[in-house]
Amino acid sequence: MPALDAAVALENTKLTGMTDFLIVDTGHTLRRSSPNVADEVVHFLRYGRFSRSQELAPAGE
Repeated sequence: MPALDAAVALENTKLTGMTDFLIVDTGHTLRRSSPNVADEVVHFLRYGRFSRSQELAPAGE
């Protein structure tokens, strides 16, 4: 079974040509208001990559 966040399968979140990918421990609905997610977005916008301070290993790894 593919990894899910209860709304979107992990593989369905990936785009051709993307430069980084991050898995965070935040539910789908609460992601927009998460300070950790906001910090990662700001870091990505500044440096073109995530800081990885909040990353989780994908299911099965």
